[in-house]
Amino acid sequence: MKNIVILGGGFAGLWAALTAAREVAHANATATIGITLVSRDPFLTVRPRLYEAFHAGLRAPLAPTLAPLNVQLVTGEVLAVAPAAQRVSLRHADGRE
Repeated sequence: MKNIVILGGGFAGLWAALTAAREVAHANATATIGITLVSRDPFLTVRPRLYEAFHAGLRAPLAPTLAPLNVQLVTGEVLAVAPAAQRVSLRHADGRE
């Protein structure tokens, strides 16, 4: 199985995951292509408005949006990217590498 790995769970990463999921489904390739989104935070945070008083609506969990589209969410910090080897090293949220 091939895997598309998207690094970063901000707006660009989320849109990349949604677009990839749509294209994989359109190509009828969900059995042969997986999609993984790696994000430090399991929430999408609306950053331009952080100067305002905190509102619960400024953070939305990523998992409920991604799971129905067969996008795996991995919470962790990217440590290294080796494009030639097609490898990403990370530290998961639980501390394991």
